[in-house]
Amino acid sequence: MTITEYGDLQCPICREFANSTFPTLVSQYVKPGTAKYDFKQWVIIGPQSNDAAAAAYAAGKQNKYWDFLLTFYDQQQGENSGYVTSDFLTKIAQDAGVPDINKWNQDRTLAQWKPTIAANDKEAGSLGFTGTPSILVSGPNGQKPIGGGTIPTLDQISAAISQVQ
Repeated sequence: MTITEYGDLQCPICREFANSTFPTLVSQYVKPGTAKYDFKQWVIIGPQSNDAAAAAYAAGKQNKYWDFLLTFYDQQQGENSGYVTSDFLTKIAQDAGVPDINKWNQDRTLAQWKPTIAANDKEAGSLGFTGTPSILVSGPNGQKPIGGGTIPTLDQISAAISQVQ
């Protein structure tokens, strides 16, 4: 079973989800091995989100994807306010414990990640999602999409898990 979140690092609702519901999902479903959790960068807020997404994926190449995401959310500022600069992203990477910042800088070129970001956008659209965070619960008995623009609740996700198990 997989729980997939489609999120934008600049999205304040995604941040709220990460701080409220995500930890419970991890403790109840991921750590016991019931489900794995995937976060797909869905760039919908604005151009700065592309750079944030590429930086997160680059951190993932050094096994620091989740640390980068959660650290970014901790330091998130206003949407499209100009804060997502190279210096800001470097600070996030350092704070997240990315071990090789030089390699991370090489790996965070947007051109490298555009196909992945475009595929995520196409996939989210095909699922009928219109906003972030959106959740897709996939299991042996199908898929259950949840959300878009409001915070998916633990009850909604738990019900979806029961339906697709």
